[in-house]
Amino acid sequence: MKLLIGFLVLGFALADTIDFTQQLTGIDGKPLMNGDAKTPVPMTLGDAAVLALESQIEEDRTTTGDAKFKQDELARKIYKNAKASLTVEEIASIKTRIGKVFPPMTVGAAWRLLDPSLKEKVTEAKK
Repeated sequence: MKLLIGFLVLGFALADTIDFTQQLTGIDGKPLMNGDAKTPVPMTLGDAAVLALESQIEEDRTTTGDAKFKQDELARKIYKNAKASLTVEEIASIKTRIGKVFPPMTVGAAWRLLDPSLKEKVTEAKK
């Protein structure tokens, strides 16, 4: 219990594991396709997250090397990882980057897999 309290106080609360090999699906329930591949293949949460973390966007021009290194370390941690154990801060960082790099459909699909409470909101809205 003391260890958990320590993590929470330090801001390193661990979330459940996340499967970054899960396919992203669109509104119609069909897989979103990875247009970056030579032959389009279904896009996974890991594909979107790694691309978002490794992409250079306009605001990164003033980002420090240390911050970029941390993004790369996080991308390597989640790459093809079916049982990634991440902190709340790491998940928030991934969500932020995906939100800046991708269009709404990809953001929605990825965020619902990263944050199950968002998936529950959609289910409740359909009732």
